Amino acid sequence: MGPVEMDEFGDRQMDFAVWDTINIESGEFQVVCVYNSSMKQLIMQGGRSFQWPDGSPPPDVPECGFKNDQPACLARTNTHTHTHSLSTSMELRRRNKQLDPFLTGGSDQQIVVL
Repeated sequence: MGPVEMDEFGDRQMDFAVWDTINIESGEFQVVCVYNSSMKQLIMQGGRSFQWPDGSPPPDVPECGFKNDQPACLARTNTHTHTHSLSTSMELRRRNKQLDPFLTGGSDQQIVVL
């Protein structure tokens, strides 16, 4: 056990370790850094570093924002949604014609409207 520190609101200050995978095949992890709550900083451990996908940490804010509300992404989403809707409706229409002989003209029966 170690010292217990409290902040000005009476909340306990907690130190914690940040682990990272060092071998994907074996699933082996190691402590890369430790957060020191009294100093409010991450302390890297002896020459270790994070192994980030694509070699760098992710951005603080996602490309499309946290609510997918960035203008460039909205335009891209709307275009994708409209294209997907159009292709889906065309596919359903094609399938209906294959299943319904009246829509394709492939039936020997005739419809008589009086």
